[in-house]
Amino acid sequence: MVTALIYQLAAIYLSMERFNLIRHFARSIEITKAFKQALRHNLKTRRPSEFADKMNMTTSYLNDTVRAVTGFPVTYYIQQEMMRETQRLLYYSSLSVKEIGNTIGFEDEKYFNRLFRKVIGISPGAFRKRATYELQK
Repeated sequence: MVTALIYQLAAIYLSMERFNLIRHFARSIEITKAFKQALRHNLKTRRPSEFADKMNMTTSYLNDTVRAVTGFPVTYYIQQEMMRETQRLLYYSSLSVKEIGNTIGFEDEKYFNRLFRKVIGISPGAFRKRATYELQK
């Protein structure tokens, strides 16, 4: 009887642990969604610490949580959102590449060009030329 009772208690304990893991995972997904939504709505925020402060958590916890859910760190998503906005401006505005870099928040035009090329695969000027060509079709 004692053995059966121990097995029952162990089973209850394991089911409670599984529930806590599921709840933790759901919380991680909620945090990741909240971060991505905050990023889309506030493109001026560039530093992971600013997002973490707004979400009332540490930068490392936010980064670890986002990485655990998506496989990518917070800085990756910030960078991707910045490049998406840059592409939009290159495609739809008549601002120069330098002006777009300044609008996005880059003071160093060379760094902006290098980062764009690294993330997108071509220079901002080449992206704009391709976009202009596509618009003329």
